[in-house]
Amino acid sequence: MRADTKSPLSRFSFLDRTPPAALPSPVMLVVVNGNPRELPESTTVAELLRELELEGKPTAVEVNRNVVPKKELENTALNEGDRIEVVTFVGGG
Repeated sequence: MRADTKSPLSRFSFLDRTPPAALPSPVMLVVVNGNPRELPESTTVAELLRELELEGKPTAVEVNRNVVPKKELENTALNEGDRIEVVTFVGGG
């Protein structure tokens, strides 16, 4: 092909474009033990505990003053503005 001729694909300008950067995932603002914290939307209580490195440890969780039973941690989604209290148990004597 000569240098002065256009490629047959040149009419498809989208082929020359760099793909757009990945869009940031939507976040929500919640309050955990009195501290503001950004989390990805639809984060569950169980995911929050994993992020806090508390998974599998003895904890009690309250969301908006309602205790979340352990069996419901995976199914309880957090929402914008939720107030979460996480209490861990420490042994001693």
